[in-house]
Amino acid sequence: MESTYTVKYRKINSFFWTTVKNVKGDFVAQDLTGTPRVLILEDDSRIEIPVDSMMFKFSKERAILLENLSREAK
Repeated sequence: MESTYTVKYRKINSFFWTTVKNVKGDFVAQDLTGTPRVLILEDDSRIEIPVDSMMFKFSKERAILLENLSREAK
């Protein structure tokens, strides 16, 4: 069962959040210039967001997905 979650992000000094839905995975690509957080969407497209000066919020579904993946790996 594949599950998705929502990610919200904003610049630290901003009041406005941007919402990305249908995220199926994310990681921080430390080998790339600017150190982006990469969001993998349900359709396998990707969004790269610079992590410096950004705040991120993840929905509770992300924690559930990570917990299930951890359980399956054991």
